[in-house]
Amino acid sequence: MGFYTYVKGGVREDTGCEPEELIGHHCLGLVVEAIRPGMRAAADACFAAKAPIRSLVNELITKDGRLVTVFTNGRPVLAADGSRC
Repeated sequence: MGFYTYVKGGVREDTGCEPEELIGHHCLGLVVEAIRPGMRAAADACFAAKAPIRSLVNELITKDGRLVTVFTNGRPVLAADGSRC
């Protein structure tokens, strides 16, 4: 699983973080620790298929410590040869 390269503005309302705060950070950083292995497995399966992640239910910890449930979408960023960057 990778790092944020783009984050929509709606993340402010969901997490209390500005999009710029998350760019470059690991995608599992805000994910509730108990579900991280499942999130990693789901993302790895999408990456292996070179397919986007669409509407993956995800639980995050907000900046102020609350738990929120969101839908995660993303796509793998791949090198020219198709490998992960």
